[in-house]
Amino acid sequence: MSINKRINLLRKQLGMIQQDFANKIGVQRVTISWMEKEGNTITKQNIKIICDTFNVSENWLLNGEGEMFRPADGPDILDRLQQELKLTSQEMEIIRTFVELSPEQRRMGIEFVQTFTSKLSSTTNALQKEKSQITLTVSPEDYKLFQEIKAEEAELPASVSGSTAKEKEIS
Repeated sequence: MSINKRINLLRKQLGMIQQDFANKIGVQRVTISWMEKEGNTITKQNIKIICDTFNVSENWLLNGEGEMFRPADGPDILDRLQQELKLTSQEMEIIRTFVELSPEQRRMGIEFVQTFTSKLSSTTNALQKEKSQITLTVSPEDYKLFQEIKAEEAELPASVSGSTAKEKEIS
């Protein structure tokens, strides 16, 4: 039996339609259809995601040897993290890849992400600042009228309660 037929068998064993299976591993339904078609090659990344998501034996999926599912020895810490935080399979792939790196590779990855987010934040702030600066063009007559209104407002006497003359007229 080919890997394509084993993916189809796995999906059916799990009682899933292609769309549900696709949603679980973070791909489009058409990708599952393609994977199940005889003769198509499955990427290593998709093999790993399928095995990790459904606790499938990689040896079974690749070679048809052994049991379909890995022994259930209880969820590991990353599985619990995925369940608790409702992480997608793509997010879990990033986390699993990160923890498999050497300490030096992790340090370099963290520095990259910090630099990236810092630059992204700077760019976002610059764009927001640019958007908040509005230029208003008015005629000299309108500007003079605006200045007169501001001057009149400044001259309005305030009452003991702190309200302006206009507020007194309204109440």
